Amino acid sequence: MERLHLGVGHRGQPVRGLPLVLGGEIGGWSSFWEGLPQTHTTLSGGLPVLALLGYFLPLFLLILADQNMYQRLGAARSEEEARQSTAGFFLSSFLVTVPVALLGSAAVVLLPDIQPDTAILSLAGEGYLPVVVGGLLLGGALAFIITTGSSFLLSGAGNVVYDAVQRMMGVELDEQGRLRVHRLAVLGIAVVAYVLGRFFPTVLELQLYSYTVYGVAIAPPVLAIFFWSRATRWGALASMTVAVVLTITWEQLGRPGDVHAVLVSLPVTVATLILVSLLTPGGGDRPTDEVAAAGEPA
Repeated sequence: MERLHLGVGHRGQPVRGLPLVLGGEIGGWSSFWEGLPQTHTTLSGGLPVLALLGYFLPLFLLILADQNMYQRLGAARSEEEARQSTAGFFLSSFLVTVPVALLGSAAVVLLPDIQPDTAILSLAGEGYLPVVVGGLLLGGALAFIITTGSSFLLSGAGNVVYDAVQRMMGVELDEQGRLRVHRLAVLGIAVVAYVLGRFFPTVLELQLYSYTVYGVAIAPPVLAIFFWSRATRWGALASMTVAVVLTITWEQLGRPGDVHAVLVSLPVTVATLILVSLLTPGGGDRPTDEVAAAGEPA
């Protein structure tokens, strides 16, 4: 139930600021709706179907294959607790996503020339919220960044220790050795992430790029573990390699035809997973406990 706690904690700050912005600064729901650009009042936001899929699929695939989510569910003491946590995660997510979307739209009305990745924070910085509420909103945003970043750093470093160093390289480590390698992995991943982030002009572009690479590369193999027993290790490795190479190449080419990379790399990745799995030995029926352990460090 951690996500439920977070939803009413530091991630719940947008809920507190929403009535003050919509009811105070803008003047109510009707004024808010009338002040939006015409394209923002349509279901598609003025985007064609392919563009909508280009923005929707990366986040959708990320959610399906989010390693943090699987680790938290795997830490549940029982299946019932895992189900309750999933329900809490699903319901509490609305406490974050809906207010954030409304606050972002309100920023468009109040600050028409605002940069999209600073829209909500600018409501606090430009004086549209009381100092205390604005401070809580900024503090909540900072806490969100720190907790999300630290979770992925620790999770990725765990993969380096247990999967790369111990299982793949065959290095035996005691508790102190694992701790040292884990710390070095956290530092190394953080440095690489910082360097890569310097190449993107906005946070939104960085998010879309990283979500696409992660979602396309990880979601198909993860789903195959649960739903297709014929999938093989070589099929998963081949699909992940193709996903990363094709996505980066397509983005570096400047998105030919203005087509988002996910629309190209996802079908090619799935086809690669299926084809290579059918051509390589392995797979077959696997026991439930083996499938459940597939996502856990060795």
